[in-house]
Amino acid sequence: MIFRGSRKERVGFTLVELLVVIAIIGTLVALLLPAIQSAREAARRSQCMVNLKNVALAVVHFNDAKGHLPPPVTLPDLAMEPLYPQRLFGSWAVDVLPYLEQQALFDSFTINATTRLSDAVNAVPRSTPLAVMRCPSDAGFNEPFEGTIEGTNWARGNYGLNGFQFWPNSDLNRQAAGVRAGSGGNDLPTMIDFNVGMGIVSSPATTKWSLRRISDGTTNTIMLGEMRVGLHRFDRRGVWAMGMCGSNFHCRHAWNGATQPNDCKTGVDDTYGIQAVKDELGAATLINECMDAASVDSGQSVIRSVHVGGAFVALADASVRFVTDFVDSGPIVYEAFVGRTAPPSPSSLGVWQRLNISADGMTFEVP
Repeated sequence: MIFRGSRKERVGFTLVELLVVIAIIGTLVALLLPAIQSAREAARRSQCMVNLKNVALAVVHFNDAKGHLPPPVTLPDLAMEPLYPQRLFGSWAVDVLPYLEQQALFDSFTINATTRLSDAVNAVPRSTPLAVMRCPSDAGFNEPFEGTIEGTNWARGNYGLNGFQFWPNSDLNRQAAGVRAGSGGNDLPTMIDFNVGMGIVSSPATTKWSLRRISDGTTNTIMLGEMRVGLHRFDRRGVWAMGMCGSNFHCRHAWNGATQPNDCKTGVDDTYGIQAVKDELGAATLINECMDAASVDSGQSVIRSVHVGGAFVALADASVRFVTDFVDSGPIVYEAFVGRTAPPSPSSLGVWQRLNISADGMTFEVP
């Protein structure tokens, strides 16, 4: 006689088996998560390149249509200085909006000899976030800039025009435009070819620079460089519409102090109002994040990114390249350069300097 069902069939897992399965799943997740994060960053990095290229193409198309490049800053009078938030008038990024399919946004700005970007009439357009102006890898763009003088809610941006290598005060601005001769040993017009990237501070009455002025060749000259967004709502670095050095254009970024991308030396940025950021976050936070700045006027910047090992730049032919943090830079500094009466020797100019100045006659391709 055969008895069936005398022993119950076992159903499910034992506790030990369940724990083994959970451990295996946890291990797989731990192995896959970095790969997923890496893939996501690769996608963000790729989009960053695409956005930068589109902005560069807009600058080129502006030049083709207008016969000159968009000046980093346009002021009613060169006696003004783009060092302070009270002087926020024309900006290269606003100028190129029609070439980024943003004609309506461009038309919504009101900028003239008496109306500034910082005035209330421009509060809405300047606060408009533009995906094409942002690098998705930099999450800082989610917090708008909040000013005390220039108004609040300025949208962020990550791409800065390669401007010039001199301190943008009114005397040097007028020297650069050929309006007045140098004083105190600074004969800037004589050395202008070793000072300028895409253009200088401009006014309606001054001559604008064009791509034809770039004698080194468009494939050998940086047009735009990445710009890391500030670490705090009071930090004005990385603001797409704000025509200030370190906000949407670069200046003194290859000669004085900072001689490479992502330079971490103390005070290599000069940023108006940075002390308020240090008071909120602590100076050590800025130093640890490689974002330290001097509490002076906005007259010096560094090409920075959140990418590991370097930053993207767009050349004047609108091609995009990645420049390493360890790119060769020459020994010459600003103080030994502006007052010169003769061009610096080629041995004084590293790759980084040659890429950022557009008419020095010393070319060097991006490595």
